Amino acid sequence: MCRTPLGPGPAVGGPGPTSQPVTVFPCGRIALLSVGLVSLFFSVPIIVVLVKASTKSGWGGGAGAGVEDSVRREAVSLRSYDHGMSDAFTVLWTHDTCRALRKAGRVGERPPVAFSGIHSSLPAWTGARAGDEVYALHVNRCEVFLVSRLRVIDLERRACCGTPPATWEDPAYSGHGDWSMLGADGCGAVAVHVDATPVRFDVPIPGELLARPTWRNRRGQTRSLKHVVDGRLERSVSLQGFYRLTSESADESAEVVTSALS
Repeated sequence: MCRTPLGPGPAVGGPGPTSQPVTVFPCGRIALLSVGLVSLFFSVPIIVVLVKASTKSGWGGGAGAGVEDSVRREAVSLRSYDHGMSDAFTVLWTHDTCRALRKAGRVGERPPVAFSGIHSSLPAWTGARAGDEVYALHVNRCEVFLVSRLRVIDLERRACCGTPPATWEDPAYSGHGDWSMLGADGCGAVAVHVDATPVRFDVPIPGELLARPTWRNRRGQTRSLKHVVDGRLERSVSLQGFYRLTSESADESAEVVTSALS
């Protein structure tokens, strides 16, 4: 504890204390310096975190700026493609989606549009480009069905999409109300116009082929379908999302579609 020595106190009824030199230790300066260093040490990571958070959330554009920026980046990534060889992808349509398709009488019809999103409930079609093919899959009672093959036409909002919503209560794509169950009202939905085969639920992928499909990521790493037991898919978790097929698996998927259409 830092103490400053003082002179003797005054005698009762006597004169005040004798003037003596007062010794001041540098403890105060040391304490201030320590506090400054500690504050600097803790403030640097906070500043870094705040800068990162502001970059991600799009500060300066309101609460919805982060979502809007994500949608914009997704649309740009979809439009940024070259004219090389096309790729093939898979996307899983859930029970709710397929139930809505049946209820609306869309079986046998060709969807003119699908939707990319920014949430797990509506996976982003990351890497898709015009000319690519997307195989919509559905899992029912451990069987995998090929519901439709969607060939990407363009990734722009067109007149067929309807008037853009003026309020949050308005439908995002009023022109595609007949196919809204494919994700029109999903988080950050982006319309992807497609040339598709008719929606069907009677084209199962043969059990002997289920263990063969492989997907590859941007780094070239591959993976196969998990939870396949005796030609049946026990769990569909490895199909949930939007994934690029290897060229071999894309050819096999195309053969399944060709056989179903012939």
